[in-house]
Amino acid sequence: MRTLLQLTSLIALGLTARGQSLPLDLAGAQNGENFGISVANLGDINSDGWPDFAVGASSASAGTLIGAGEVRVLSRLGGFLVRLHGGSFTNEAFGTSVVGLGDLDGDGIRDYAAGSDGGSRVRAFSGATGQMLWMKLEQSPGERFGYALAALPDLNGDGVTEVLVGAPGCDLAALDAGAAYVLSGVNGAVLRTLLGSGLSTELGFAVAGAGDVNADGVQDVLLGTNTGSNLAQVRSISDGTLLHTFTGDANLDWFGTAVAGVGDVNLDGHADLLVGASQGLLGPGYARVFSGQSGSVLFSIAGVANLDLFGWSVSAAGDVNLDGRPDFAIGAPFAEGPAGETNLGLVAIHSGLDGTRLLSAYGPGSDSAFGWSVSAGPGMAGISGAPTVGGSGIARVFETGQAPGWNNECVLSPNSVGPGSVMGASGSPSVSRSDLILQASGAPANILGLFFYGRTATQVPFGNGVRCVASPFYRRPAFTTGPTGNAAQLLPVSSLQPPGKPLPGEIWHFQFWHRDPQAGGANYTTSDGLRILFAP
Repeated sequence: MRTLLQLTSLIALGLTARGQSLPLDLAGAQNGENFGISVANLGDINSDGWPDFAVGASSASAGTLIGAGEVRVLSRLGGFLVRLHGGSFTNEAFGTSVVGLGDLDGDGIRDYAAGSDGGSRVRAFSGATGQMLWMKLEQSPGERFGYALAALPDLNGDGVTEVLVGAPGCDLAALDAGAAYVLSGVNGAVLRTLLGSGLSTELGFAVAGAGDVNADGVQDVLLGTNTGSNLAQVRSISDGTLLHTFTGDANLDWFGTAVAGVGDVNLDGHADLLVGASQGLLGPGYARVFSGQSGSVLFSIAGVANLDLFGWSVSAAGDVNLDGRPDFAIGAPFAEGPAGETNLGLVAIHSGLDGTRLLSAYGPGSDSAFGWSVSAGPGMAGISGAPTVGGSGIARVFETGQAPGWNNECVLSPNSVGPGSVMGASGSPSVSRSDLILQASGAPANILGLFFYGRTATQVPFGNGVRCVASPFYRRPAFTTGPTGNAAQLLPVSSLQPPGKPLPGEIWHFQFWHRDPQAGGANYTTSDGLRILFAP
């Protein structure tokens, strides 16, 4: 696994909760447990309306089981512990890898899996109950089965997603040539074996679903190698055929230690690939996006300073900027912070169009090595671990972008009839339509009010409440609330004036103001806020 001996630290990625500002830090529990060595977005598995995350702590101990390892499932809503899974024996290193999967057991809730580097095994768990669904042991002795994991779509027609497992220590083809296995999501049965060929190549050090690279209607896989092998391969799942081999600039570039399928960034109908080359002590690191169709380099992105380890982790991120092309995330655990903080760590979100950086998220403090692991995706924040923080590590949840729509924000201010008025909306957030209706509930009945909005959020006292929209802000026409204290008004998004029509991908902020003479004081107050991300 990517241990402290190899470099010195470990990492993870996440999201926001109402009333909480991001980033949200999820703390480890034991000194030296490597909390954050692996991370995964799971979706909402406990049905509380917020996504959950799995975070590995591969060196955690339980009583006399030293280094057995743990996987903790944590909620985006405050970071509370949803459930805990522990290793079964000393030095199992359970939690070396984690992955979110589809619904394996047919209960309508997404499930997940975790791997053990020392135990050379993979376990799949029910998202709904935490019960183990199946366990798969190594296929050959000492092969480090489960060092890396990835999710694949259904390949055998049973309607259930499959699991891709890396085994970089496999000796079946040559000493440490490595292997990758495709397992059935239903029961863990091996569906296909993909063997490495080169001595000490350690194929399977990193694994990813590649998408349909050769357009044969079947998902392919992208397989990475260890720090000295300098290559990554795309293999067909249909028959194991080698479709592409990618190599770095130099043998010690650590090219191939991180891989991800990022989707069709150049819109040619073929899935494209991302490979990291963090360069160790020899440079700042880089990451390259390759064409799935031709294998050519579409663009290359470099780190800033030597020893940044830019490219140590990579992930698909979905279409963050809503330009119709998938974007991606790159981790640089030893990057300096914006104020020169050493080894602060960075996760950068880049555009799939041309590689332009869209967003930068930094770690919590010097020497935190944030960006060791990363999991990002459309409609959610990223989660990235910083395993050296405080000796035990953290996983930091930060926003990478989200699906178009709305979320409540800011604070709720009490009024004369209850805890306060709450914003909402219905219709579509599309800028090409005009069916978005702003709503507020919980205000006094038959009272004058209005909606107002702006491009920037704030949180300052305003009458008896709090203003959540910064200046300059703009008012909609005033009207009277209904007999139950509810308010609703059409927002003509396609022709909104001022300050003009929102652009796709822009976030605007909305709030309801209303009179409240029964409360005294300023005789007026406000609702909470509503944050709307507009779509094309």
